[in-house]
Amino acid sequence: FNDLLTSFSQVGVQVIGIGIDRPGLIDGMAASHDLRFPLASDPERTVCLAFGLVGTRRGRPRAATYLIDGSGLVRRAFTSVAPYGHARDVLNEAEVLWGG
Repeated sequence: FNDLLTSFSQVGVQVIGIGIDRPGLIDGMAASHDLRFPLASDPERTVCLAFGLVGTRRGRPRAATYLIDGSGLVRRAFTSVAPYGHARDVLNEAEVLWGG
């Protein structure tokens, strides 16, 4: 997602990552990977539970990406996330939804 942040911004999409680790670990991960988008900490798994992502991979939530509009409506869910090409797929869908 880092490499496409400008393109996401041009479509009006704010990229935010959420992880279950506590804030210090999340911050360390962001720094070590030079992430230029915000990461939120969800150690109680509140967000993960709300999106049905808990209970897989030894208690770790599965990776997913959501395109959510300004009113909070999930417009597209990507629940099978492949590491390569995923950000481009999400950007392509955002461009279909919101122009670009």
